[in-house]
Amino acid sequence: MSRADWVRDVTDHIPHDLATGCYPDRDHTATVSDCTNRVTHDGVLNKDTKDSPRSAVGHNFDRAYDLAVKDIARQWQQFKDELQRRYPNNGRAKAMICAITHDHPDKTC
Repeated sequence: MSRADWVRDVTDHIPHDLATGCYPDRDHTATVSDCTNRVTHDGVLNKDTKDSPRSAVGHNFDRAYDLAVKDIARQWQQFKDELQRRYPNNGRAKAMICAITHDHPDKTC
């Protein structure tokens, strides 16, 4: 499938009002995104850094940070639960969790 065909096909499946944030190519190492008439990530949507325009609005940066922390904790808990489900009785899940969370598992686990 050509790039043009792929773009047309994908465009048909994306809701018109979905704001994904267009990323123009800054260092010219990739295909330049045409962000004409599109919402840009850096100029409009970015709240990833404290100095971005949206980060100060309604404490967006702090809210995004807090949500990211909670989501990481949720994912970590799900991962540990899945290890314990797969390896319920032989201590293997506990050993794997210890190895992942310690810098020197050979000494501390």
